[in-house]
Amino acid sequence: MNQKSEKRNKLKPRNTGITMMMDRGLPVGLTKDIVVSQGHLFDIAKLGFASSRVMNSREIRQKANIYKEGEVAIYCGGTTLESFLLEFGAEKGLEEFICFAKKLQLKWVEVSDGTLDIAHLEKMKMIRRLKEEGFYVISEVGKKSREEDLCLEPAWWVETTLEELSVSEYVILEAREGGTIGISTHEGNIKDDLVKEIVKIAGGCEKIIFEAPNSNQQADLIKWFGPNVNLGNIRWDDLLALETLRQGFRSETLCC
Repeated sequence: MNQKSEKRNKLKPRNTGITMMMDRGLPVGLTKDIVVSQGHLFDIAKLGFASSRVMNSREIRQKANIYKEGEVAIYCGGTTLESFLLEFGAEKGLEEFICFAKKLQLKWVEVSDGTLDIAHLEKMKMIRRLKEEGFYVISEVGKKSREEDLCLEPAWWVETTLEELSVSEYVILEAREGGTIGISTHEGNIKDDLVKEIVKIAGGCEKIIFEAPNSNQQADLIKWFGPNVNLGNIRWDDLLALETLRQGFRSETLCC
């Protein structure tokens, strides 16, 4: 793909070229500074892990309002829902999570089975239930343990991604915060055959978010799929660097 022939979507709201930033517990003041100076560079903020369960709910609402002012959606990482399912059981856990998310005035949620063993039909039912409650749902595909990850065949990735694309706003492909699992090798390189096969069978990647916390991963995905590829798990202090990659202002993408 000739990147110079495709323009970067610079204006929000964006449907593609989504940048999802990982919020690992940013203080309210720093959150405001980031939104003021770089809010135009990212679209979604994920409260990493199940951190929302130990944060002050007032602080979360404050941050949600700050992100809203910058046209940034906010949601809790998928482990949050999984923690409710483990604590209360499947049916009650989902309802407790719905109450939790509504109390925090969240519009977006994530559904994952990265840690718990959840039947895929049950996962799909949870996604539909959350959508019935008015949430925008992001589903995540992949496992967080290396042992389970090694057992996942390419056909599983393709089939699961396709099914979840049919019911979710976006599907995230797992790589974790370090970018060393899932769609990435343990050495931190994107599995190009895997992601290209997923995109080919899916007919594009407009609704796929690739977890790519490291610059080499970001550069490869931009070179393969263009500057408007959706990227996630981006650290707040890498937002500017990523945008220069997207716009072809860094050596990795300058001549593409």
